[in-house]
Amino acid sequence: MTDHWFEPLADHMGMAYDRYAHTKGTVQEVDHVVATLGLTAGDRVLDVGCGTGRHSLEFARRGIVAHGVDISQRFVDIAVGAAGAESLVAATFARGDARELGFSDEFDAVVCLCQGRLG
Repeated sequence: MTDHWFEPLADHMGMAYDRYAHTKGTVQEVDHVVATLGLTAGDRVLDVGCGTGRHSLEFARRGIVAHGVDISQRFVDIAVGAAGAESLVAATFARGDARELGFSDEFDAVVCLCQGRLG
């Protein structure tokens, strides 16, 4: 995949992204998704536009297997590092374009949270 226009923004924001105010409701957002969709440990979630992985990481803390994809390699690298730091093997991440995902029936749920960027 070639560099995307978002790469310079992600490079600029880097680790600071998770300190922005809009990221402070992660636990409550995942609480809502889990309750609404009836997700339980072992279920698989695809997190499209995962950014630095905050939602995927929270799903994984609950035993839900989460795979996050984001267009930004910088954000994917941050997410992978965070998962490794917490030893969250239930959270995996890859660079990918939401318009060209090759998944079919691998997931119990697909979410796209935060800022409505794909709206």
